[in-house]
Amino acid sequence: MFYAGIGTDGVQRICLATAWADKPTEWKRLGPVVGLGGKGAFDEAGATYPCVHRVGNKWHLYYSGRSYRSGRQHFSAYWGIGLAQSNDLRNWKKYSPQPVLQGDGIKEYPKNQALVGLGNILELPQPDGRILYRLYYTLLPGLKSKEWHIIEHKVGVVAHSFDGMNWTDRRVVLERRRDVNTEDIGIVGMQVWKTKTRYRATYTGLGTKHKSYSLAEAVSIDGLTWNRGASEDNVSLAPRPGTWEREMIGYPHVLTEGDSLRIFYNGTGGGGTGIGMAVAKMLD
Repeated sequence: MFYAGIGTDGVQRICLATAWADKPTEWKRLGPVVGLGGKGAFDEAGATYPCVHRVGNKWHLYYSGRSYRSGRQHFSAYWGIGLAQSNDLRNWKKYSPQPVLQGDGIKEYPKNQALVGLGNILELPQPDGRILYRLYYTLLPGLKSKEWHIIEHKVGVVAHSFDGMNWTDRRVVLERRRDVNTEDIGIVGMQVWKTKTRYRATYTGLGTKHKSYSLAEAVSIDGLTWNRGASEDNVSLAPRPGTWEREMIGYPHVLTEGDSLRIFYNGTGGGGTGIGMAVAKMLD
């Protein structure tokens, strides 16, 4: 498991832990795997939201850098997704001191500069034999304001790449729904998988109903245009009063295991109370 740990210095770093599949509560923590950037870098103040995927003959670790940059957007400090590469999942080397993906290139938000990952990667085989990689990530167009829905405006987007380093064809695939009170503030972190006949996704909805995050679901024929139903009935996991996840359930990561799904997610405080797990049978 690759995750963001926050140290006593308050800084987020990408860490690694391992566990046997039949003992998913017994983890061996191996510490940080990627160093932070130098002064003025997109990742000088922290690194978070890892996404690991095999691209070609190397493992790719995409992470969201945090800087000391300020700007008109509420999340201006998050302006780049970086890449580290590895042959063994243990020893990582940054591909470049610069991010491989920034928050621009989305026609609906031409002035946007802020983004984070919080998504996953799908492989799309092409007629010529190549693999097209589709990255789901999160745009952060929210502006500085006293209004919650303006500050926390977040959007699900995608980009495509053949090499995992150069990303094009960026577009919005999931926008918040202002008339649905479980996701009227923002959409965060799509995790997508393919069944025999369609695509399915779980994502984090930020809404006024719970005044926080909950996990919702969507279905799609092409992985780009999504159906969520007409109301908040698509919410599958919501905060539970009096528990460690009383204020938040969000930032999912999904593993497909045969005919089952295993999902890891953050609890209250963006993971301050821990990481949870749930399982379910896979639907078509």
